[in-house]
Amino acid sequence: QIIDKPTEFTIDTHNAGEATLRVQAMDQEYQPIDVHVRDNGNSTFTCRYTPRNSKPSKKVFFSLKYKLN
Repeated sequence: QIIDKPTEFTIDTHNAGEATLRVQAMDQEYQPIDVHVRDNGNSTFTCRYTPRNSKPSKKVFFSLKYKLN
């Protein structure tokens, strides 16, 4: 059971060029999920979110966007 337990994933941007990373997440009902993004200082970012919904068919959708400087 992963409900109410923080879950992490890593985004590797080594080959992405210079841009600002923005991460958005939503559940299967399109409700926003808070995602905390930490810059690891080596072109990778650790993203952490906590699932709150107990529906068995839970899906999380992520949208990544780079804003060019």
